[in-house]
Amino acid sequence: MSDTPTIECPDTRQAIEDLRGAVTELRCRSARLSQMDERQRGYQQERRAIGDLNARIRMRAEKLALTPETLLQLVLDDLNAKARRGRPTPTRVTPLTLKDDIARSLQRIEDARAAKQAAMAEEKAALEHHVTMIQRAKAYGLQGLAA
Repeated sequence: MSDTPTIECPDTRQAIEDLRGAVTELRCRSARLSQMDERQRGYQQERRAIGDLNARIRMRAEKLALTPETLLQLVLDDLNAKARRGRPTPTRVTPLTLKDDIARSLQRIEDARAAKQAAMAEEKAALEHHVTMIQRAKAYGLQGLAA
């Protein structure tokens, strides 16, 4: 399986892996069809083959709750990964990536709230300790300390 770090769903990654051949064939057949005349022998056969490949992509996309166009673009991105030569991989938004992003943002909010509460408790404890030390210093007769 190729390295697709922006796709976290294992089912989507597997679909990309499985459909690489079909999308490659779809590209080739579409290019061939664009060069053919409607009356040319084999034209209808190419159209049927392209329709079958599109149906295969559409069925797999429906299982993943994606649009066929999104799944096709994800596979094309994967196929084109070697041509990028170090450039960043485009990020595609899917319902699953949105769900994961929302869950991560909620966790981040909870972590920030917990850190804020811990910091406030530490500030309160430090202030109480400071006041206690000032009172203790005054009890020993040391004046002129900041309160």
